[in-house]
Amino acid sequence: MPLHNLQSYSLNFFTSDLLRVCVTICLISVSLCSSISAQDSVEIIAPGVTAPNLEHEEIQQEESPSHVDDNYSLSAAVARNYDLEQMVRSIIEGIQSESHARVAELITEALEKPDEGFVEYRGTLHRLKPVIRQLILSLPELTLEAYHRQASQSANAAFADAIDSADLLELVAVVNQFPHTPEAVQAQELIISSHRDRGDFDKAALLLQNAIEDSKKSSAIDLRPRRLARLQERVMDVSAEDQSKETLPKGFRPSAISLWSTENNLSSGSIELIETGHRDLRENGLTPFSPWTAQVIGQNLFSVTPTQFEARDRASGELVWSRSLPQYGARILETLTAADNPLRSWNISQSVIFRIFGESLYSSFSQDGNFIYIIEKKTDGGVISGIELKDQTAANQIVCLDAKTGQEVWKNSTVNKSKAYLCSPPQVWGNELLLIAEYRGNPQIQLIALDKVSGKYIRSLPLAEIARPIEAEWFSERDGRRQKLACPIKIVGSKAYCPTGAGLLAAIDLLDWTVDWVYRYPRHDVQRSGTGLGRPKIGLTGYQWWSDWHEIQNVVFDEHIAFASPENNELTLLNRHTGEVLWTALREDGLYVAAASANRGVLVIGSDFARSHSVTSGEILWKTPLNFPAGRGVLIGDAYVLPDSEHGWSSLDLQTGEITHSPLNMSSQLVSYSLPDVSTPRNFVTVDDELYEMSFRGIERMQSVEFASKKAGTFSKTQRFLHHIEDGSGTAEFDLLKFSTEEEFSMEPLSRLLDQELLKQFSGKFSEKKEILQALPISEEFTLNWFCNTLVNSLAAKDMESVRDLMTNHLSVSLMSRFKPNRKSRVRLDRWLLSTLQLAYSSFSSMEKAALNETIQAAMNSRLLDNPSDNEYFFDFFKGTPWAFAQNEGAAASPDLQQIIEDEIQQAKEAVRKSVFLKKEADESTQWSANEPKVTTISRPSANVFFESVPIKNIDGTPYTDFNLEIEFPGHRGVRFFGKHWSRPWPAYLPRTERSLRLENELVNAWAVGQLIVLQVGSEVYGFSPFTAEGHRGAKLLWPAKGEPIDTLGDRSNHMLSFQTKVIPERIGFPKSPAQRMNEFGHYATAVGPVRAGYFCIQQKGMFVAFETATGKEIWRRYDLPEQATCFGDEEHVVVLERLENRIQTLSALDGTEVSVRNSSTINKSILSASGTYCLLESGIGRQDSTTLLKQDQPTETLTLEWVNLVSGETVWKRTWNEPAIPFEIDGRWLGVCLISGQIEIINLETGNLVANHKVDLPKEVSKIACHVSDQDFLVLVSGKIEDEKLLNATQLNGGYRRALIDGPIFCMSRVEATHLWTNQLENAVLPLDQPVDLPVFVTAGSRFPEEIMDDRSPGSRIQLFNRRSGKLLYESESLSPSSRYSVNGHLESGKVTLTTREAIVTVEYPTQDE
Repeated sequence: MPLHNLQSYSLNFFTSDLLRVCVTICLISVSLCSSISAQDSVEIIAPGVTAPNLEHEEIQQEESPSHVDDNYSLSAAVARNYDLEQMVRSIIEGIQSESHARVAELITEALEKPDEGFVEYRGTLHRLKPVIRQLILSLPELTLEAYHRQASQSANAAFADAIDSADLLELVAVVNQFPHTPEAVQAQELIISSHRDRGDFDKAALLLQNAIEDSKKSSAIDLRPRRLARLQERVMDVSAEDQSKETLPKGFRPSAISLWSTENNLSSGSIELIETGHRDLRENGLTPFSPWTAQVIGQNLFSVTPTQFEARDRASGELVWSRSLPQYGARILETLTAADNPLRSWNISQSVIFRIFGESLYSSFSQDGNFIYIIEKKTDGGVISGIELKDQTAANQIVCLDAKTGQEVWKNSTVNKSKAYLCSPPQVWGNELLLIAEYRGNPQIQLIALDKVSGKYIRSLPLAEIARPIEAEWFSERDGRRQKLACPIKIVGSKAYCPTGAGLLAAIDLLDWTVDWVYRYPRHDVQRSGTGLGRPKIGLTGYQWWSDWHEIQNVVFDEHIAFASPENNELTLLNRHTGEVLWTALREDGLYVAAASANRGVLVIGSDFARSHSVTSGEILWKTPLNFPAGRGVLIGDAYVLPDSEHGWSSLDLQTGEITHSPLNMSSQLVSYSLPDVSTPRNFVTVDDELYEMSFRGIERMQSVEFASKKAGTFSKTQRFLHHIEDGSGTAEFDLLKFSTEEEFSMEPLSRLLDQELLKQFSGKFSEKKEILQALPISEEFTLNWFCNTLVNSLAAKDMESVRDLMTNHLSVSLMSRFKPNRKSRVRLDRWLLSTLQLAYSSFSSMEKAALNETIQAAMNSRLLDNPSDNEYFFDFFKGTPWAFAQNEGAAASPDLQQIIEDEIQQAKEAVRKSVFLKKEADESTQWSANEPKVTTISRPSANVFFESVPIKNIDGTPYTDFNLEIEFPGHRGVRFFGKHWSRPWPAYLPRTERSLRLENELVNAWAVGQLIVLQVGSEVYGFSPFTAEGHRGAKLLWPAKGEPIDTLGDRSNHMLSFQTKVIPERIGFPKSPAQRMNEFGHYATAVGPVRAGYFCIQQKGMFVAFETATGKEIWRRYDLPEQATCFGDEEHVVVLERLENRIQTLSALDGTEVSVRNSSTINKSILSASGTYCLLESGIGRQDSTTLLKQDQPTETLTLEWVNLVSGETVWKRTWNEPAIPFEIDGRWLGVCLISGQIEIINLETGNLVANHKVDLPKEVSKIACHVSDQDFLVLVSGKIEDEKLLNATQLNGGYRRALIDGPIFCMSRVEATHLWTNQLENAVLPLDQPVDLPVFVTAGSRFPEEIMDDRSPGSRIQLFNRRSGKLLYESESLSPSSRYSVNGHLESGKVTLTTREAIVTVEYPTQDE
């Protein structure tokens, strides 16, 4: 048929029934023109990397800085065809060189190639033909003409054959084989007309939309605009959607008084468990949200609740029908009792918490107006480590329900006759349901199409190969996160955007049923379970997954996709047509992407801030602090409104970021309220012009504040109270004092709202209402809040009369022990009071300071006359402040042990304020004799060797040398103290514990403050005094009180504990624990420190907690501990190093308030040691760090050490050595540096000055430097490479922890002037680094296979005793017993030192002074 007659050619040859069926089937797989936009530059780069804009520049490989170190090995992958990539590269080069004919030939050749594998183009992976079509759209005019000439003859013939044969598939082949040619354009017109004439307007509209988009990308492509305009008018008039749906009006303010509300059928035990679990998650630094949402069909509202799928009448909230959910977590929610709470079973606890916060897959659904489509979990046995227990019948199933009745229409649990794990809520597309699935035993993710009428399988499309399957034989190999994570499919036009949750996003052409492009990105969520130390027996809980993006979000808008997925810590903006990455931004505190538009940016809601990113550049347009975000919000006009606190909301202006708060929002400035107090996460959901609030407790249909006002006459007392607050009319008309006596107002959150309103009404009027208030059951929380607010206002107004009244009449000892919460912290009132007074005092003039001093002094004098019992408390409270006063005569009792300890602590505080390091003079009268001792050996078995030395440090980091401490092995319950001034040890005992970490040797640490010993054993911390008040032997546990443990693991029960391990590289001169435990959220699980005279800190879950050293009582707590934080402190400040964010946060040691935050490169440098808020940093040229061996033939390198003040950022001193050198730790105040030239330099850490320099003989290769410090000297042991296999192959005690293998020289130096005392040689010895510090001997003790091996599985042992005064060997014993345990102690007065081993008792007698 002639082409000029084509427009008048009728398509009625497609009307036969047989052909109509064939066309319908074949069009499922048609391949039409891609809607990929034209690009000005072409470049081949790594997948998942942003492509820079180049104008046909030279092609080069380049990685984006944000992804240089990323690992894609755990991300889902697709097969790449490098041969086809080379062809694409050749086409690009031809375009750049203007080789028109060659480009035309290559394009024609590429279009004839089979479309196998993917090619990388502009940072994403594509099928070949979409890339070729995109390249054609970007061809210069001359090149395009060459392509048309090249294809003209074949295209013309193919088009004519298609018309002659009346075959629609042949028309489709013309479009595919000769894209963007005149023949292909004509074929498109015919295909669109065919669908239009057959009444398939949706498909016609999609095809037309693609054709129009292509016409906009190249002026050289003639789409016959007049004819297409008529087609467009006809198609769009029929298929356009109704755009007249009402939405919530601009300025809509949600009311706390709902039109109706429902309660989910949850047992009291379930609610208690949910609230406890939610608080635990918040205390670990998370802001968990629930996935609840809703949809409507007609007059019914459909939603998934924690226990069932239900339909309710929109007008009344009445239940129409419901369907119970089968999963374990849903079933037990209705029956769980308080007795069943988390201690009963890890399985119960995890199943419930995951049902509420972690099952987005099973909380989503779709509908088509008549039927509901949901994914259901098959009946299971619960959860272990966040992973579903395996069900042998089917993983999950899709169910179709009748929307009117709830009756099951069909279900499919064996998709394509196989056991598939369905990963997405079903998405309706025409007559099909689309799902993402992973088949068991097949490491592949697929897109599946089912018939929505019958549920039968139609077809599938492989999307990617996966590295970690949802189900695997071993828990550690499973991708448990994806078991319950919804991968929502978004359909726009004929494109479906399919996330996988496995490091890949795929764009699908649904008309073509092919993958258009894929975006791969690195996974940051696959954490390694603990290995070595503290390896979890079961694994991580799975809760750690909620510390990232909460859900997968692919927000499609305009030409873009704002994409965020929990397995990656970035927000990515992509071109939705090409998959090109336009920009990426770090998640920071982001929880979810709330909204996106070209003119308002991409809105991210975080746990602390809301921020908007520019669509053009990704830059932050604005950033606004949030109050207490409680869940997802909704768009209302030009604002985003999200739930806040328990009743309130916050509204964000999308253009400016300006925030408006509901009057019902809690304010931590007025009432005691902090982040963990938000007990009910809830979401706002809009349906048409209706707003719903959804939580695990139930559903509420909300109304506007203005609409609620019309019904105020019908409100209950509680509703009137809430409404008067929210509409701004206030609560003055209410007798709020009487409300406090009513039961409903004594419960949260109403009680806090009542306190908040009382504070507004009676601010500054407490005294006037004192009698009334005292007669009513006003809570101490209210009194505390009123006192704090009034004091702040009085100091700001410099109203000294009010300050005196507060201090005299309203401040009590009991009130001082209460805590004042803020948004991210809480502080004990006495610390808050001192901080507040000091802050005001520092801003006052000299006259105002004098007035404040006089006011406080008068208040104390007045109250102490009325309450003499308070005298001692307030005397101690104001000690060391400008308001200190003299204690009344006779009021103070004789000092007891606690008073002695507090006095010593005060002295220590004053000492460290004057100098970084404590100064202590050596007592020459208490020295051991320098003469050679007499050694006596008695062969006698002894069991008195099962104790291990515990090193004690002063608060400045220097060794404590007044006495020694040992802990019993293996139970670590008994401890004993001993020293040279006492003839025998004396014991103490720790309370019993259920914590298994008590048995871990690397978790035993001790610090001394005077005669107070702060002792960490496992995760718990204790305060001991070794002596009585009179100074006699008699150890006493001072704190914690019984039932009030100080535990870094917090209140988590043992069955909810899980750890991961961070390996610590071994430093040659700075022995550390080989690994640190972290909880599943990335916080160190057993970190204690800093320990100072006035306070000590622990990291507890996601909190940073400070305790009073003297009493063990908590003084402040912060809820914002960064991951992997390292903490230091002095008496004034606490410094928190945020290693992951390269930030330094400085806190006030007094009350924990933030003093400053700054970015610093300091964190990237190697921190070797610290004292107070000063740290030693290592860097250099040509070296890595002090983990590197020191060799004689080592290439030139430099070592630089810096002593840095972390608070100010100033470098106190800096020294550089221009040769290979290794720094090593001595005693905290001195530092050693071993140079390859054979020099050992001793450096004063405080000043950086050289103390001493000694020439020594070093091994050719220095593999270890160890140091042991006593009260008089220190030993430096330098080891070459250990080559003794009999030693290397033997397992040392405690796995070799703090036991140095030495083969080399040992040097002894004085602690007074660092003078050299003697040198000796150790040969293949094992030196325990923790030994008594006041004895004239030292011991080497280790396991080693004997020279004549009798049993290659049982090593022997060798113990050596050396004279510390001369370095001479005093005793040596080799035994076939593998145990090298020993005990050594001494008594100066008798001159005797006793070494006890398993087989002998060795007595060393030194001449006494009398001798």
